[in-house]
Amino acid sequence: GLSFEDYVEARILTPLGMSASSFRQPLPSALASRLATGYRSSRKPGAFEWDLAVPAGAFSSTAADMARFMIAHLNGGRLGTTRILKAATVEAMQQRRFTNHPAVSGLTYGFQELQIAGQRVLAQPGDMLHFTAALFLLPEQELGLFVAYNRGRAADAPMGLLRAFLARFFPAPPAFVTSPTPVTDEDVGRFAGSYRSTRRNETTMEKLQEFFPPVRVRAIGPSALEVSGLVVVPESRWF
Repeated sequence: GLSFEDYVEARILTPLGMSASSFRQPLPSALASRLATGYRSSRKPGAFEWDLAVPAGAFSSTAADMARFMIAHLNGGRLGTTRILKAATVEAMQQRRFTNHPAVSGLTYGFQELQIAGQRVLAQPGDMLHFTAALFLLPEQELGLFVAYNRGRAADAPMGLLRAFLARFFPAPPAFVTSPTPVTDEDVGRFAGSYRSTRRNETTMEKLQEFFPPVRVRAIGPSALEVSGLVVVPESRWF
C-alpha cells in the first residue's frame, strides 16, 4: 500500500538515520540545496537528472549515509540496535545466484560479485550522465568502500580505486598460471551468431531499441572470433 519512495524511507532510510538520502525526484527542498554539481565534461555542468528506472538510478545520497547502509549489510542487517533485515535475509542477498562458470565472478541479489586480488567483492556501480559512484563490500573482511565523483561516464575510476586499495591493504600472492586448454574450430563455431540483451523493455517506447542492430559474433579463422555491436567495445577479436 506504499509507494516505492515511501516504503524505502520508512523501512530503510529513517531507521538507519540516512537523513541526507532520497529516491524522490526532484529532491526535497532540504536536500536540493545540498546537491553537488555534476558534469558531463570539465566545462559542462549538468542539471538534476531524472531516471525513469527509479530503483536502479534515482537514489541521491552522501558518503556518510552510505557508510551506515554498508555497516548494516556487513553486520547482518543491523546498525547499532536498529535492524532493517534479518541476518538470514542478508546472507541470502550476498549469496551467489548465477555465474557463467564456478571459477569466475557472478551475481547475487542486488550485487555484482567480483574476484579481485584473491578477495570476494560485492559491487553495485552507479554511472549517470553527470555523476559516477560505486559501492563495494568485502563481507569476509567486514569492510566496505564507497566512492562518488561529480563527473559522468567515469566508470573506470571506481574500479581503479578498488584495485589500488586491495593492492595496498590485501596484497595477493603471485597468481599460478596454467597452460590454456586447446580450442578447436568446432568450439569457436558454437558461439557464432546474433545476440540481443535480456535487459530490455517490452511495454514502453524504449522497446523500439530492439530494432537496432544486435551484437554479432563471427568465426574468422582458426580458433578466432570477431565480436561487433557492443556499446563499450564496438569491435574486438578474440583468439
